[in-house]
Amino acid sequence: MSHDSAIDDADKTACCCTHAPVASWILYLGSWESGIMSCIFGNGALEHPVLRQPCPPALEDSVTPAPEDVPCIRVRSAPCTLFEKSFSARADISTQDEDDHLWVLAVNKWCCIFSLAQSDPGQVGEQAAQCLIAEGESARDELIRDVFGIKSPRTATKRANSLLRCLRWHLRERRAAWPWDCDSFTDFVKSLGVAASAVTGLFEAMNFAHHVMGMPFCKEILEDRRLQGRAKRLEGDRAEVKQQDPLSVECVAKLEKLVASNTLCDADTYVLGGIVFCLYSRSRWSDLRNLLCIWVDFESEDHLSGFVEARTRDHKTSNTAQTKRRAMPLVAPFPGVTDANWVGAWWNAGLRLGVQWDADSFGPLVRAPDAEGQLCKRRCTSSEAGDMLCNALDLDGDQRRTSHVLKGTTLAWVGKRGFGERDGLLLGHHAPGSGSLACYSRELLSAPLRAYRAMLAEIRTNVFRPDSGAFGLGAQLEQEPVEEEHPTEVPGELEHYYANNLPPDLPESSQASERDRDDGSWHHVGQPLHNDGEQEPGSGSEVLFPELFGDAARETELEGCDSSSSDSSSSSCSSNASETEEQTITASGVCQPFEIKEPCWQHVKLKMLHRPQGGQAACKTKCGRRTANVYRWLDGSYFKWPRCAVCWKVSDIRQACNIICFVFDLVASVCSLVGMAALSLLTSTVAALDKQCERAGLSAPWVDALKAAGVTTLGKLSYAVTLPGNQPSSDDMDAFIVALRPGASITLGDSSALKQLIFEAQTMTVAELRSSMQATDEVPRKLPASERSMRIEAQKRRLSGLPLEGPLAVAHCVYDKIATMRENDELKYLAPNECITRDAETTAAITLDSDLALYQAMMRRALAMDLVGLASYACVQRWNERLFRIMSQDPPPEFQRVSRAQVLRADRQCFLELARVCNGNLKPGPDGSLPLDKEFKKLEFNTTVMYFLLPVKGRGNGGGKADKEGKGRKRTKTTNDDESPRPDSRSSQGNALENAR
Repeated sequence: MSHDSAIDDADKTACCCTHAPVASWILYLGSWESGIMSCIFGNGALEHPVLRQPCPPALEDSVTPAPEDVPCIRVRSAPCTLFEKSFSARADISTQDEDDHLWVLAVNKWCCIFSLAQSDPGQVGEQAAQCLIAEGESARDELIRDVFGIKSPRTATKRANSLLRCLRWHLRERRAAWPWDCDSFTDFVKSLGVAASAVTGLFEAMNFAHHVMGMPFCKEILEDRRLQGRAKRLEGDRAEVKQQDPLSVECVAKLEKLVASNTLCDADTYVLGGIVFCLYSRSRWSDLRNLLCIWVDFESEDHLSGFVEARTRDHKTSNTAQTKRRAMPLVAPFPGVTDANWVGAWWNAGLRLGVQWDADSFGPLVRAPDAEGQLCKRRCTSSEAGDMLCNALDLDGDQRRTSHVLKGTTLAWVGKRGFGERDGLLLGHHAPGSGSLACYSRELLSAPLRAYRAMLAEIRTNVFRPDSGAFGLGAQLEQEPVEEEHPTEVPGELEHYYANNLPPDLPESSQASERDRDDGSWHHVGQPLHNDGEQEPGSGSEVLFPELFGDAARETELEGCDSSSSDSSSSSCSSNASETEEQTITASGVCQPFEIKEPCWQHVKLKMLHRPQGGQAACKTKCGRRTANVYRWLDGSYFKWPRCAVCWKVSDIRQACNIICFVFDLVASVCSLVGMAALSLLTSTVAALDKQCERAGLSAPWVDALKAAGVTTLGKLSYAVTLPGNQPSSDDMDAFIVALRPGASITLGDSSALKQLIFEAQTMTVAELRSSMQATDEVPRKLPASERSMRIEAQKRRLSGLPLEGPLAVAHCVYDKIATMRENDELKYLAPNECITRDAETTAAITLDSDLALYQAMMRRALAMDLVGLASYACVQRWNERLFRIMSQDPPPEFQRVSRAQVLRADRQCFLELARVCNGNLKPGPDGSLPLDKEFKKLEFNTTVMYFLLPVKGRGNGGGKADKEGKGRKRTKTTNDDESPRPDSRSSQGNALENAR
């Protein structure tokens, strides 16, 4: 019985039970015992359902039809180019976007560190938290980025990872991530085991966080000897550093021929050409990530030899602000170890791919190709460059190399060839000794590059074989004499290499050596120098390649030094030695301006300079000495040698000192007449400049030219030509005049007036600096008369409805006191009785014997504050009106009217509150608003000020028990500070004012 038939029978049974008469026992059947439910809960057994699947038809043996709906399987074709084997799919972003992304990751990690150390994150962490609350996440991220300065984003990320590892361990083991103590930190170091890099990185990260990010660390951790010793011990126990073997000459030759063969696609040729350039320029692959420019300097018209030079500022050694501003030259000579023209093929392949070789900001030297062989925006990474190198040379297994082998290959050849340490460092772009900027000098690289190029020529001709033996000496290579010693290095030559352009005042004597001068092109480095005064060798390259450095001339010079049997021979030797120092600049192509720009005689031993008398033919110095054989003629000196005090008079040598002494003497006299306090306003106002121009007699066109150039004050004029204290030369004055009015001629009167004006401006500036150091609070700063008159006239025009004369004419001493407040940025209380009129200025103070006198005094103070620029007249006078309105109000019953003494106390409290809020911020804002104006408007809501203006309870009419006889002791009537005695109103009001002060 099937399952379906059982269900049908159950349905029929249910229908019968409903419509036909049934036995009585059916009425007692449960719902699970009838109908379809009886099939489940009944006594019968259900059959298991059987799932029937259709069977495919049987196929005959002789017929094999093709499958119809077979899914297609994508089979990737084998890569047929080198770049397809080497490059993988990555995000196509530029170098700048990559750095920005790395900085975002680094900043986020340090924000996580600050959040974990929120109990005491240090100075930077607190500033970041405040900046986040006040300005948002972007401002916080910018703050943290500024703290890093010139650090690399990878360095910041690496340090953050080490700290986060320690913080998470503390959070997991100690349940408190911060602060660390010595015990917990020691336990964490032990948990790192023998991982020397992790321990060393932790200490580097801790020092970085402490000194750069300002995070506080326990002093015991920073100075723990055990932890420091453990880090050094683990570092010393690390495995031996295994350096990569350099590429063989055969591999390098294969690379060159692959690039020059034109059998590869453009993308392969372009990438391999960049690899060959990196190899011959001795560069790290990361040095090529962002170039400034690149060009080819061909020697001849056949374009088969020359130099490829690039300049970059984004490299590993640019870790200081000084090196960030200098570009490092990366120079690769060609041909290399073969005669293949790899440069031309590489250059043309780049042009076909759309590379703009003449772009100002070039970017990455090698950009990664996409799947179609077109160049992306992103750079080729070091791992991809290493894979490309290995695929091109078929290097597998232990023979595989990374991109770092490109820098070390030719440097290994340099060491085998016998180059000196100095030349090896310069060729490898490292700083030799104390010369931290030597790797940026094209001139210092010239001599090692000549020897480097000669070494490549020896490899091409099979004279030098770097791969044969440990020392790489070929059978045809001549042996250098063992007993020959290398000359010692000449220190201190780096600081004299300044620029690459020729100086405008090139002396005539140096024109003879112009044929040997390097004009900024690298194709001259292959030519030998034939100057007798060639630079002394600082390395072994001059000995290795004597034909490039004029060895015969140097041997003659050494022989002259050895034959010291007479004074003349000794002098000759000294002369040659001293000439080397001067001719190094001329012969090596360094273009440095003269320090002493006039002809002179120099003693060959003492190096003393003398001025000539009658020219070179006279053979006599200005001090009367005969030159004979111990002096040599110079058209100018690159160095500041000692000078004869007789030839160069003391007045010339100490000119600057005399000017400074004279200026200070003049300052003393000026300060005694004008007053030191007035000098600041005198040098910073336009009216003072107009007054001085009028006094000096400078014509109007030149005054207008000064103002048009932005020189509107004496302070700006003092720095327009030279620094104060340095007398302007005639050349400086001529340049200043041409800058003011190009093409206009100046009369003798205007020229003298302009010189007088500049001298007075510099004198006043020096006097202002001196007064700022010696100024005291007792001496107020006086407002200059010209400035005061101009401001009074401007105030009269602005406040046209207010007669500023008579009782409203403010005394000049009031202006000076308020000007002192504004200059010192410090508000002080100025009592109304000190705000005297102009007519009463001879009196120290006035007596305010009426409400009108007090009102006028406070009005004069408002006018003075408005004139000086401390506060506007409208705001101050509005507050004064408010005080006198309260004073004139009728008091409540049984209370007295607000007295004058209460107004004075409120006025004094007003200035105390203003000083507390605005001291240090009294100067106008960027929009010209005055800070005191806003605070004056808030005074009527200040309870500490309005407290003094509350009415006081009045006195009763009764005399009290003290007036009756026999009723207690008779008391005398006294007055307090708030009220003046009633009998004599005038004297009592004056006393109240004094008490209020």
